[in-house]
Amino acid sequence: MTLSERLSRLDSLQDSRRFKIVATVLAAALAAAAAAAWLILVHAPATREAVRSTVDAATAAGQEAARARESVQGATETGALLDAARGSPIVAVLGAIGAAAALATLVIWLGLGLTSLALLLVASILVAPLLVIPATRDAGAILGGVVALSGAFSILTRGLRAALSGAVPWAAVARNVLAEAVRMKISMVFIVMLMFFLAGLPFFLQDDQPLRYRVQLFLRYGSGGAFWVLALLTIFFSISTVAFEQRDKVIWQTMTKPVPSWQYLLGKWLGVCALNTALLGVAASGVFLFTEHLRALPAQGEVRPFVSINPAEPSLDRRLLETQVLTARRGQLMNDPFVDKAAIEAEVQRRFRDFQDAVAKSPFYIQEAPAEGSFRKNVMDEMREQQRSIEPGGSRVFTFENLSYARAIGRPVSLRYRFNSGTDNPSNIYRIFFVIGGVLYERQAAINVTQTLDLPADAIDEKGVLTVQIFNGDPNTRGNLREISFAADGLELLYVAGSYEANFLRVAAVLWLKLAFLAAVGVATATFLSFPVASLVAMGVFFIAETSGFLRESLENYTSKTDEGINYAALVVRLIALPVNWAFRWYGEMNPSESLVDGRMLSWGSLAEGSGLLVAATAVILAGGTVIFRRRELATYSGK
Repeated sequence: MTLSERLSRLDSLQDSRRFKIVATVLAAALAAAAAAAWLILVHAPATREAVRSTVDAATAAGQEAARARESVQGATETGALLDAARGSPIVAVLGAIGAAAALATLVIWLGLGLTSLALLLVASILVAPLLVIPATRDAGAILGGVVALSGAFSILTRGLRAALSGAVPWAAVARNVLAEAVRMKISMVFIVMLMFFLAGLPFFLQDDQPLRYRVQLFLRYGSGGAFWVLALLTIFFSISTVAFEQRDKVIWQTMTKPVPSWQYLLGKWLGVCALNTALLGVAASGVFLFTEHLRALPAQGEVRPFVSINPAEPSLDRRLLETQVLTARRGQLMNDPFVDKAAIEAEVQRRFRDFQDAVAKSPFYIQEAPAEGSFRKNVMDEMREQQRSIEPGGSRVFTFENLSYARAIGRPVSLRYRFNSGTDNPSNIYRIFFVIGGVLYERQAAINVTQTLDLPADAIDEKGVLTVQIFNGDPNTRGNLREISFAADGLELLYVAGSYEANFLRVAAVLWLKLAFLAAVGVATATFLSFPVASLVAMGVFFIAETSGFLRESLENYTSKTDEGINYAALVVRLIALPVNWAFRWYGEMNPSESLVDGRMLSWGSLAEGSGLLVAATAVILAGGTVIFRRRELATYSGK
C-alpha cells in the first residue's frame, strides 16, 4: 500500500461517525480526569498554601499594574491586561480545560482529529528540541508558528466547507473551490509564503528600539504585508479557477448539470472569499495576538510592564504606545479662518479692473481675460492662508470646536501640528510657543515635520471648544527670522473615540471587502480572457486602485498650463489620469492599515460607506462577468 493510499484511509477514518463518537468520548474523559486531578491537587494541604500565596501575589501585581495603566490611559479605562491575575486560579484552570475540550470536540467533528494530532506530534518532535537549544531557538519558534498557523487554517477551511454544504449549485461550486485551493500549486505557494511571513516577521524587530516603534512596525508590515500576499493570491487563484476549467474542458462537467451561469460565477467568487476568510482570519489573529504579546513587554523606562522606574511619572514610551498607537482616535481640524466677504469682493473687483486696464494699455496683450470667479477663488485662498500665517514675533489664535465628547471622557488629547516657512532651509529649527488653557508650552521644530503636543482634557472648555494661541518665537524676547504658516490640515486635534480592539476588527473587515472586490475582478476577467491576459488586467486594476491616493495628490500639483502656454503632453496625461482617479478614488481613500498603525479610528460610518461602495462595485463587476459568460460558447470541441 502506497503512502497516498494510507493517508487516504486515515482521512476516511477520521471522517467516519464511529471515530468521531469514540474520539469525543475519549476527549471528554481526558478533560474530566485532568479537572479531577487538578481539584485533588489544589485541595492538598501543601498545595492549598501555595495557591493562596500565588493568588495574593497575583492580586497585588494585578492591582499595581491596573493603577499604572490607569495613570497612562485615564481613570475611565480599567487595567484589563493583567486583571486575569486577580481571579481564582482554580476557576481559570478549569475554564482552560473546558475550552480545550470544546476545541478538541469541534476539531474532531470537523473531521480533523488525526490531522491535528499529527500536527501536535510534529510540533513535539521537531519544534520542542529546537526551542531548547539557544542556537536554534529562533528557527524553532518560526517552525512552531508555521505549525500553529497551518492548524488554524485547516480548521477554518474545514469549517467553511461544512458551512457551504448546502445542495444548491453555487454552494457546491464554492465548496469545490475551497478543496481546489489546497491542491493547486499556484495557491499553495502563496499560502506557504503567508505562513512563513507571519511566523518570521517578529524576529525582524529589534529589542533595543522603543516598544511603540516595534508595535507600529509589526502592525504596518503584519497587516499590510499579509494583505498584499492575500491580494496576489486572490487575483491569481480567482482567475485560474475559472480560466483553467475552460482551458481543460472541466467546465463541461459543471455546466451540463445544468448550473446557471450566475450561480457558477457566484460560487467561484464565494469560494475565493471563503478562502480569504480563513487566511485573513489566521493572519489577523496572529497579528492581534502577537501585538498583545508586545504590549505586555516592558517599555523603555519600565522595570516591568506598566510599572515605571519612576513611580511618580509613567514611562514616556508606554504613554505614547497606549495613547497614540493602541487606541482609536478621531481627528478634528481647526476651524476655517474667518474671511471678510466684503473685503474679498472689493479685492476681486480691484484685481479685475487692474487686469482690464493692463489689457487696454498694451495692444499686444492677447491673453484672454479670466472670469471673476477665478479671481475670487485666488483671493479667498490667499486670505485664508494669511489668516493661517504668523509673522516673526507675532501670534495668532486658532480654535477647535465639537470637542464635548473628548472633554467628557477625560482622556488626554493630542495637538498635531506642521508648519511651513517659504523656501527656508528644512534643517533650520524654529522655536514655537503655545498658550493653551493658560499654560505655556515651548517646542522646537523644523518645517514640514509633523509633531505632537499632548494636552489634558480639561484644556477644552465646557462648550467643547479648544483655544490655541501660537507664537512665532519667544513672546518675551524676539521671534523667529521668518514667517510661518499652517496648511488647512496643519493643525489637528486627536482624541480617543473608541477601543483599539473594535478598530482592529473594522480594519480586518475593510481588508476582507477589498479582497472580495479583487476576487470579483479576477472571476469576471477570466470569463473572456486567458490566464496571462486576465492576470495582467487584474493586476493593473489592483495597482491602479492601490495607488489612486498617490495619484490624486500628484494631480493637484501636476498642471498642463505653463508660462509659455499649454503643455499638450501633460494635458494628455491629465485627460487619462483624471477619469482613472475618479473611478478609483473611493478605493484609495480607504487605507485601513495606516489608520491602525497611526491609532486613528475607522468609524462605523466610514466602514458602512466604504462597504456599500465595495459591495456595489463587486456586484456590478460580477453582473458584467455573468453577461459575458452567458454569451461564451463553452461546448466547442476541436477534435483533440
